[in-house]
Amino acid sequence: MMPPPPTRWKAGYTMAGAALEWARSLRLFDIMEELSDFEGPSALSRGLVCVPALSGLAAPFWDRTAAPLFIGMSHGTTRQDMVRALLEGIAMLTSGLIAAAPTGASITCDGGLSQSWYFAQFLASASGRTIIVPAMHEVTALGLAELCGVDVSFIRSQTRVFHPDGTVNEADHQLFRKAVERARHWFTPPEGTATHD
Repeated sequence: MMPPPPTRWKAGYTMAGAALEWARSLRLFDIMEELSDFEGPSALSRGLVCVPALSGLAAPFWDRTAAPLFIGMSHGTTRQDMVRALLEGIAMLTSGLIAAAPTGASITCDGGLSQSWYFAQFLASASGRTIIVPAMHEVTALGLAELCGVDVSFIRSQTRVFHPDGTVNEADHQLFRKAVERARHWFTPPEGTATHD
């Protein structure tokens, strides 16, 4: 009997790009390079949590009435702390999808957020999986080049690998789940009225 063919699936927090644009419009950061340089313990481990539900929550929650949430701020919270919490919130939502899906030990991460080494490392730690980040952040373009007959094997071989390092623990997951519950079922517009999205 032959083994089943390998399967690929594509999942993620679908509003990650919109969340980053929102954060940039609020001047939480200016350039992508700022999203890799953070020092000290994570925002989550310090009690600062962001649930980036800008258009509600998708899988596995399926709650369009959820609202975006920052909780745990103090007078000392900086814009860098807030954007760090946003990245961690996106990673935590993504790790929830990874936990719900039949994945292997490693996952490839591409797109704009893959430019943040901090995000990739946090996702590895939150998901307990190895995260592989291609040097070419938009792998869809590589697929198109391959369809056109271009040899992209050299580009595909250029990767950076992030392994779980134990910095995200069960207490962090519990705190994030608690924040998600507070963000859920926030507002249901009256019948027949337009929503904000």
